[in-house]
Amino acid sequence: MRWRLPVSFVLTDELFAFSHHRKAYRTKIRLTYALSAGFSFYIAWNIWTLIGIVAGTMLPDLTNLGLDFAIAATFIALVVPGIKNLASLITVIVAGVSATLLKSTGFELWLVCSALIAMSAGYITARLTAKKDVNV
Repeated sequence: MRWRLPVSFVLTDELFAFSHHRKAYRTKIRLTYALSAGFSFYIAWNIWTLIGIVAGTMLPDLTNLGLDFAIAATFIALVVPGIKNLASLITVIVAGVSATLLKSTGFELWLVCSALIAMSAGYITARLTAKKDVNV
């Protein structure tokens, strides 16, 4: 519990993507690394948020530059290396397709529903492939 609270405070998508291996937090060196990396992410996030607030009030309208795609590109770069089996691939594909379809209909809970649909598809695929491997 002594390590869980500070690590959970600084845990971000990026830190999780780089250290989600089951043995990642077993040694004190790795825990120290996670805390150091996490707090550096946290400090950088706060600094860049402040810069964004200040710059956002000074700069003209930037919505037509397409900068919002940077967030999507970051998540794509984090997800793609994690596709290691059929269940992961199905989850990613179903998430993308269902999110696109649900968002285009104007459904307000598109993100939550597409996540649930994708997780269900991945779970079913994992169960079916595990059952197939047992029967072979």
